[in-house]
Amino acid sequence: MFAYVQYIDDGVKNIVHIKDIKNFDPKNTEDYSAVHAYWILWKGEFFAGQILMLKDTSEEIEDILGAGKRIRVPKLLERNPVESQRNSERKEMENTAMSQKASIIEGKRASLMEILKERQSQKRIQPLCASNSQSKRQRILLDDETSSGSDDELIAKSEFDELKKKHTVLGHKYQEAISELEQLRKLNTELQKCLVSKILPENNSLPDFMDTPQTIRQSNLSPPLNTPQATVVEISQQKEQASEEERTHIGEGIYINTNQWKRVQGNSKDSLFVKELAVCIWGTNILANRSLEGKSCPTTKTTPRPPLTPHKLRALKSK
Repeated sequence: MFAYVQYIDDGVKNIVHIKDIKNFDPKNTEDYSAVHAYWILWKGEFFAGQILMLKDTSEEIEDILGAGKRIRVPKLLERNPVESQRNSERKEMENTAMSQKASIIEGKRASLMEILKERQSQKRIQPLCASNSQSKRQRILLDDETSSGSDDELIAKSEFDELKKKHTVLGHKYQEAISELEQLRKLNTELQKCLVSKILPENNSLPDFMDTPQTIRQSNLSPPLNTPQATVVEISQQKEQASEEERTHIGEGIYINTNQWKRVQGNSKDSLFVKELAVCIWGTNILANRSLEGKSCPTTKTTPRPPLTPHKLRALKSK
């Protein structure tokens, strides 16, 4: 499963795997609390954040975000993450197991003390058998020490075997990760070669594939000398297509910058959301000289300002 989260300190939103959330093991996509904080991994460190959405795949979250639907950010009950209930239950189980083990040891010790007391009472009653009872007591103590020593050895051996198994599993995972990394590197190299061969003109092909990405961008965006007119037109079309990909459609044929749309979606208040979205659509200069419906003010009786563009206003109301 994947989660769409927001970090509390800087408000940055990101899509992460549930394994990157500390002490979080949901049973389904509804098994989470949007008003509680969690420890979320980011570049090797855990930061406080809240879960806004939980889906089975990251593609589902990307489809929802790409549709332009506003994601509501609930108010946190507490900004500091707390230990999950499953973690506390696991700790309680461990404490119970330790207490049971301590009670078993205490029971053995009590039984041994009863045996010793019984032997001492028999020694007082039958003083002629003192040497025999003393040898039996020593034998009992020796057997107890031997059994306790063997128990410690068994526990140490079981712990060693468990650590050895974990080490073997981690070694296999490490080897698999190395082989997967090598395959990804090969695929990345082939993909870069394919992109360069399709983007660059034939007369501007690179002699060496290991040129810097800056050289590739300059060769792609600025046409070289003696370039045919058709190639220049293709490059300009590629620029327009790239610029269109950086905009987001919000309805009624209205496009705004993707980065601005993400910033507008990050507002938790409806008033700030509407205000910033209106600035993105019309701009501050146009909004200062327009009115909502073009009606004059009944108190000042000034000349009515022109109304806002109807189809843009419909796009704003649809959000």
